[in-house]
Amino acid sequence: MSFQRRFLIGIAFAGLSLLLLGQAGCREKGDVETSSVVAARTAFIEGEYLRAEEGYETYLQSYPNGKYRLEAWERLADISQYVRNAPAKTIKLLESSLLEYGGDPESVSRILLRAARMRTALKEYDKAGGLYAKLLEIAALPQALRVDIVLEYAHSRLEAHDEARALALVQQAAATPLAPELAARVSLELGLLRLRLGQQFEAESLLREVYAKTDSPQALRARAGFALASLLQEKRETGEAVKILESLRTLYPNPQVIEEQLKALESNSK
Repeated sequence: MSFQRRFLIGIAFAGLSLLLLGQAGCREKGDVETSSVVAARTAFIEGEYLRAEEGYETYLQSYPNGKYRLEAWERLADISQYVRNAPAKTIKLLESSLLEYGGDPESVSRILLRAARMRTALKEYDKAGGLYAKLLEIAALPQALRVDIVLEYAHSRLEAHDEARALALVQQAAATPLAPELAARVSLELGLLRLRLGQQFEAESLLREVYAKTDSPQALRARAGFALASLLQEKRETGEAVKILESLRTLYPNPQVIEEQLKALESNSK
């Protein structure tokens, strides 16, 4: 493995290593099971991934009811994904671990989401959709995480050219009582989706709503305003588009984009 690859992997695992170091320091003396997993854990932390992989695999074979099995499955998935770059095997490991943690919502949601994202990255959109759907069946999901999952699921369906399902997912989220910031985010995404689908009237209404709410996060208002200005430009309502762009100078993260858009509007209006 190249030094650069080892360095990047080391950065990716830095936070995890700190956690595992703390766990390693808490091992019980004389506990053979704990000693077994600590040896694999230490190898993982030190970047000895082959030794860690062998150690975790041995642990899973030796302790069918072991208390560290979830850690073993997830570290094997980490090695498969980040060291071996083997996404198909990683997904199999993650989905195998799900068979053991059906009653643990936190573990299940973490594993399902990781597997769904990997299926999407592999363009296996239908399989990803099945995993996202299972995620949304978990009643204990935090509201913010549920919104993230819905929007990722909708994006995955768009990639699969299933616009109807994508729209239905975001509409359902928009009809659900949400915290104000989450509601604004969903409204924005619904507006952008409708814009993408050519539903300009509905899109404009949603974008105006998010843009007009001064108590919404600036980043959301900026995205809504920029999309709204582009829509108004298409409708040749140049004066209002200019006003909106001018108001975004302090909100949009890249002022140069605003300047270029204003120049384009000025040029087109001549």
